[in-house]
Amino acid sequence: MRFLRCSACAQPSIWPRACAGATCCGAPGGWVVYAGSLLFLASDALLTHTTFCTTAGEHRFSVMLTYLAAQGLMVAGFLGGF
Repeated sequence: MRFLRCSACAQPSIWPRACAGATCCGAPGGWVVYAGSLLFLASDALLTHTTFCTTAGEHRFSVMLTYLAAQGLMVAGFLGGF
């Protein structure tokens, strides 16, 4: 596998354009991507709890709300919206 260099920080990266300072360089959008990934983790935890521990459909709104918020934050961070 060939690693390229991020154009913003020169860190080795498989996808240097995706990196481009969004997460590895401490750029302003990095914290937004990080917050989105934490929300995505919360969404998966809710989904697991809903699937295996409670009656079906009890937390569907919460799962979708956290999932959509996580996706929105990650995209905004990578595109530099914040």
